[in-house]
Amino acid sequence: MQLTVCPYSLDRQTDRAVLTLLFRNYRLNTTVDYYRYHRVGKEPAITKTVGGTYFPALTTTTIFRGIDRLELQTADTTGYVDGLPVEVITPSAGVHPDPVVQRTFAVFLAGLLIAVEETLLTESPWAAATFIEHTICDFGIRPL
Repeated sequence: MQLTVCPYSLDRQTDRAVLTLLFRNYRLNTTVDYYRYHRVGKEPAITKTVGGTYFPALTTTTIFRGIDRLELQTADTTGYVDGLPVEVITPSAGVHPDPVVQRTFAVFLAGLLIAVEETLLTESPWAAATFIEHTICDFGIRPL
């Protein structure tokens, strides 16, 4: 992964600071992903797989309110993706004897970009907060 800290801005009129980070070749790997399929009148079916997401370029923009007292916990972070992300899911995520699980997994795969977008929504603030916390300034926050 390569990281570029883009030029930041301080706006005294709006009392905000903006920090943009560009992550190149950003990989989010998981040891195990669990898929929980809820079914009518039955216990949920659970499958698991090894997975991960690869973003060719992930840009985060963090807006701090109050330039005299930068507070990471009240900042807003938004993520943007340049290039098509790649999601890795092994077939075991949809292997189950119940045909409902198999159909649901097929529908999930058809809308996989939605899942990648949801990953982006949670991953962007985490990536930015982790970098800011461990590289720029220790706010006392410990992202998981």
